[in-house]
Amino acid sequence: MQKLAQPALIAPKPKNAEPLVDKLICWDLDETLGRFYGIYARMHGFDCKRADGLKPGIREALAELSALGFSHVVTTAAQEDEATAALSQAGLLGSFLRIFHESKILRGNRKDYSVVAEAFGMGEGDFRKRAIVVGDIIPLDLPENGVFIHEPDAPCYSADITKSIIRLISEKGEGDFWAGFGALFSDASGAPMPGHQAIRIMGIAEGFRASLYYSNGSAIARITMDDARFRADIEPF
Repeated sequence: MQKLAQPALIAPKPKNAEPLVDKLICWDLDETLGRFYGIYARMHGFDCKRADGLKPGIREALAELSALGFSHVVTTAAQEDEATAALSQAGLLGSFLRIFHESKILRGNRKDYSVVAEAFGMGEGDFRKRAIVVGDIIPLDLPENGVFIHEPDAPCYSADITKSIIRLISEKGEGDFWAGFGALFSDASGAPMPGHQAIRIMGIAEGFRASLYYSNGSAIARITMDDARFRADIEPF
């Protein structure tokens, strides 16, 4: 008698496992996506008149990057309830796969992105290829051996600038952020090997430029505003 073929065993999906992602953007929350101090103050019983608001154009930028195959998470030093409240009130909560809040990602005075890599099944060395970090404070937000977009004045100009540099780095590396940064740096400097000098790239957008450099094994693109006329106000929510 012919034996029936046994059905293939399907491994159960681990509980709380994150979906596989191709390209991941790790967004800092405060002073990157916007300003939320009023929300935090009121949550803790303080009367705060400070205006909260979003980085201009961030809703559209998140949606456009998502349509191009990028996935988004928030990495923040804020507490879980603070981060959730900020994103909920801003109407952005649904834009992110996950929030890596204070107790999840903060190790001392720095963020530990290995937590993010592990959550999305990224092996050793994968994070710098498949993930890019956006933030405003180098000592806190800088990934170890990763690619970082440094925006010290993030809420004061359009998210189109951030979107442009993310796309440029990704396209240069054909989806590999680390390779893309290296190619961009090499093209700008004329040098095939990474150095420590800052290389300025003009033409990211009118009135802006990016300074590219390597520091302590990380690749950093610092976006600066050359013309104050392009300064924008945060968008209320």
